[in-house]
Amino acid sequence: MLKLYLICYNFQVALHSIWRERNNCRHGSQPVLAGQLTLIIDRQIRNQCLIMDSKRIRHYEGALQLWFSTK
Repeated sequence: MLKLYLICYNFQVALHSIWRERNNCRHGSQPVLAGQLTLIIDRQIRNQCLIMDSKRIRHYEGALQLWFSTK
């Protein structure tokens, strides 16, 4: 269940980040490099895992360790 959550959340964060980047480019902002976009996505997923660990949500314990093990 935890692995499936991380896959779905990763997909959601990636889509949102790409959509936000597209909107920024359409409104005149400088484009973000692919490497920077990857770091932004990774940071958002790490932050979400830290929030779940700090709130002690039982079903999602170990999400951060699982995320780090995929790297």
